[in-house]
Amino acid sequence: MLTVHQLSQELGISVDTLRVWERRYGFPQPQRDRRGHRRYPLDQVEQLRIVRKLQSFGYRPQSLFAMSADERRQLLDSYVAEDDGRVRGFQSLVLSASLDELEQVLRHHLATTTIEHFILHCSAEVLACLDRGWMSGQLTIAREHAISDRVQKILLEILGQQQDTDVASPLILFLTINGERHRLALLMAAVLFSCQGVRCQWLLEDLPMSELPDLVYATACHGVGLSFSSHYSSLQARSDLVTLRRMLPESCHIVAGGKGIAGVYQIPGTTVVDDLGEVETVSRRFFQRK
Repeated sequence: MLTVHQLSQELGISVDTLRVWERRYGFPQPQRDRRGHRRYPLDQVEQLRIVRKLQSFGYRPQSLFAMSADERRQLLDSYVAEDDGRVRGFQSLVLSASLDELEQVLRHHLATTTIEHFILHCSAEVLACLDRGWMSGQLTIAREHAISDRVQKILLEILGQQQDTDVASPLILFLTINGERHRLALLMAAVLFSCQGVRCQWLLEDLPMSELPDLVYATACHGVGLSFSSHYSSLQARSDLVTLRRMLPESCHIVAGGKGIAGVYQIPGTTVVDDLGEVETVSRRFFQRK
């Protein structure tokens, strides 16, 4: 049995969202302990995990909770089988296909699915293949950089097409600091935030941390998005976040992600995102249009 906060951490679903689902769709259906606190049995945790996964494929809660548990499971199984084939295909493309062929396949997926699905299940898988290829020694530095450039080109095109020019929309600056060179995951996050109606300004070059406050004040942005890859020390990443939090105004929320920051406990005024699937929840919580 999990508490509502344990369930939220386990699934990456905010407590507020869980309570809205309970009220609006009648699920989850928590039990109550002697003090009246919600407790969630493990079978409901697993059902919510399936809902969470199906959301990443573009399904909305209203349609998912209209299905039975068996129907949701069957739907997920069909996607898992499809994903297995796609993963194998991307692995082969990353390791041996021409760059033009890889880009053509990515653009085909982009044209035939939602942007969210493309980010979470296509470009994210290419990024994972790059990591695996590099770690296994099957991928040269030159090819890794060349593929990254192709993927970045596509993502920047999407971001440019998605941009909301309404100045009333919240603005997030997406950037890297202190020489962090791995940007693809951060760019994917920017695209996902733009899908939620957030204005996203992408800085191509890394920025000295000392210059960030002036930029935040100049742009009157509502948030800053940062990424720390596995090559970044987790202790240094936490130290940087603490320093930035002190330097920036309280009205500017910090969102950070990447393997270098994974496992770092929360810092007030800062949200650590462990999975790109959490972007929608973070956007609704901190970057709603006023």
